[in-house]
Amino acid sequence: MKQVEPTKTFDDFKDTITPEDYAKIRGINIKTARNIFNSDGFPKIPHVGKKLIADKNAVKLYDLLHGVSTTDKRFVLEQVSKSVINSG
Repeated sequence: MKQVEPTKTFDDFKDTITPEDYAKIRGINIKTARNIFNSDGFPKIPHVGKKLIADKNAVKLYDLLHGVSTTDKRFVLEQVSKSVINSG
């Protein structure tokens, strides 16, 4: 897979992203981004027809935790939840 420089960051987008946006963020081609969007466990938003979209914050977490054990994911998500609850 040919790696290219990312041209965007998550902050460049509103609340949701498409595979095309994700490709720009990760520096990957669009086909690879679509394959990631369609992979098991990817946090895409269901039931929006053929359009592939995902919440950008859920994708950030997915990227951070991809390949991390279930126990460690649970711990990280609990800490994030506590932080969100305490900041509101």
